[in-house]
Amino acid sequence: MITTVIITKPDKNDFVNWFENEHDIKCYDPECDTIILKLYYGEISKSTALGLEEESYSNGIFNIKLSRLYRGVDDRDDSFFIDAEVFLVNLKKLNNGKELEN
Repeated sequence: MITTVIITKPDKNDFVNWFENEHDIKCYDPECDTIILKLYYGEISKSTALGLEEESYSNGIFNIKLSRLYRGVDDRDDSFFIDAEVFLVNLKKLNNGKELEN
């Protein structure tokens, strides 16, 4: 008996799909360069548009690492940072090199 296993290499689309499904985020383009996110300041919350300001992307054979910094379109003080790693189809959120719980 021969078993064939097909492994697909993860890409940015895997990140974008996870990003929208796991977080209360709306991507406005296929690469998720502009997002709408609810930000919390103590007991105050607001939905705001954030644009991609910095990105670090590393593509390996079976994994990708992606870090993104978003800044507010209207208010530059609004920001959101995500550090993630995709290994095959499993994605982990990282913060300062440590895995975070979902």
